[in-house]
Amino acid sequence: MKKVNVKVDVIGQIKLFKTATFPSKLPFIEEALQNAQRSKATLVEVWTKEDEVIITDDGIGLNDPEDLFTIAKSGWDQETIKDQNPFGLGFFSCITMADLITVESNNFRCIFDVPKMLKTNSTDIVIE
Repeated sequence: MKKVNVKVDVIGQIKLFKTATFPSKLPFIEEALQNAQRSKATLVEVWTKEDEVIITDDGIGLNDPEDLFTIAKSGWDQETIKDQNPFGLGFFSCITMADLITVESNNFRCIFDVPKMLKTNSTDIVIE
């Protein structure tokens, strides 16, 4: 008997997110607001600047940036996980709207460059 492991083609999944998973380009707004609520934010600001949408909040932020980029892992506290059952997909709704996504939280900054990932077939993200 041969055994195989369950795996995910991350580049293929990113392509799927970009084209089919989120039927509209607007779920990223709802996901950002939901994440702000889950991070105990009391203030959320949304504004646009030319070809940018900027969303900020005063929530607790991320402890581990890898939580944001791990599909099906949310990184929320146990109370939030129990009460809201987060799926760990919300960040990826941004891919429907943008090719270049900058995330700043606590003491890190990173850029999620979708075209570069697809071109190089690499999912490496540099954390500054």
